[in-house]
Amino acid sequence: MEKNRLIIGYPAALYDGILRENTLHSHHSIQILFDCPGMVYPEEREEPVSCRHIILSPGLPHRVDTEGQRVLSLLIEPESPLGWALFDRYLGEEPYSSDPEGLVPPGDNHDDPSEELETVLYSLHLLISEKSYQEVHPAVERAMNILRSNTDRIPSVGELACEAGISESRLVHLFGEYPGVPVDRYILWQRIRKAVEYAAARGEDLTTSSHLPGFADSARLSRTFRRFFGYSPSSILKDGRNVQVHFV
Repeated sequence: MEKNRLIIGYPAALYDGILRENTLHSHHSIQILFDCPGMVYPEEREEPVSCRHIILSPGLPHRVDTEGQRVLSLLIEPESPLGWALFDRYLGEEPYSSDPEGLVPPGDNHDDPSEELETVLYSLHLLISEKSYQEVHPAVERAMNILRSNTDRIPSVGELACEAGISESRLVHLFGEYPGVPVDRYILWQRIRKAVEYAAARGEDLTTSSHLPGFADSARLSRTFRRFFGYSPSSILKDGRNVQVHFV
């Protein structure tokens, strides 16, 4: 049986496989489901959405029932140029966009995880114009670079503001101008990414993987992970027989 794969890069993470334990949850990211074999249940709708492809806004509570079949799920950080362009073209004030015009599945899987993620992102870049890109404020860009380059510890909001050379209130305000990306939410996303990296790439247990990026304990990591992704981290962080994790 083909293994599920989680490919984590920037500005996106790609999950190719079967969704397990998918309960009501929301994402920090823009989510795109390609060739969805089942139903999507946005919290605000009484009836499920049946469609081939769907784009979900950041923070939209939803669950997905794929009827046990494989699905291609792409999570894109909304503060990235690609995220801004997708938001501008397909979402705007809408919570989701079903069967958006021009969106097509990226094609067959690749043996190289980096190539698979690159192919998916390239197919999206072909749909959008660079004119849609929102220029990131220099202070926000500095803060994001600090978070991405920090290999050991994820700073707090106050520490991040100090390192970026800006007041905490100003940093919070600037992050708030971007769609669905409060600065504390972005920091939490980075902590989740680090925890996955510690567990999958370094072989750390869940307790150690929780503490290193700043979670109080493994229970806090598990609750946060489930809130972001809709399933527990154990299927990814502990059971390598089910999911292969790649960092590109």
